[in-house]
Amino acid sequence: MMNFLHHHHEAEERGLYPLVARRNPRATDLVERMNADHRRIEPAVATVENAAGDLGTGLPGSGEALTTALTRLSDVLLPHLELEEREMMPTLAEEGNWLIDGLDAPSRDYVVHLAPAVPRFILLHVLGVRFRRRFAGLWKGSGAESIPSQPIPSDV
Repeated sequence: MMNFLHHHHEAEERGLYPLVARRNPRATDLVERMNADHRRIEPAVATVENAAGDLGTGLPGSGEALTTALTRLSDVLLPHLELEEREMMPTLAEEGNWLIDGLDAPSRDYVVHLAPAVPRFILLHVLGVRFRRRFAGLWKGSGAESIPSQPIPSDV
């Protein structure tokens, strides 16, 4: 689970968030807050990993140390998840779907799979449908309808 968390944050920081910030400059402060949260979460993740390893070796006091480490992780992770749900997910729902509209297949696949399965489903099949309905009328017949999405740089 800790490995998943690390890779999830890394994917957000290296792929999704830079793209969101480039496409939606209003989201830059939110992206910076999310990344700062990641910096606070990483040491707590490392402490949990170390404490779990100690517990596996039977080190005296390791159970209490793991409990303390998990509490500390909860203290920094839960507010981050709340921010992600309260502010980042609506930002992605509002802006995120147009991030993938018109992308070539490999770029779309890359961006779409940065999100875990359940949020990805909600973004694509619930919020994405609402987004497209809402903006279809605005784009129809306008110059925006013909502007292609930008490719994702290969170094992302």
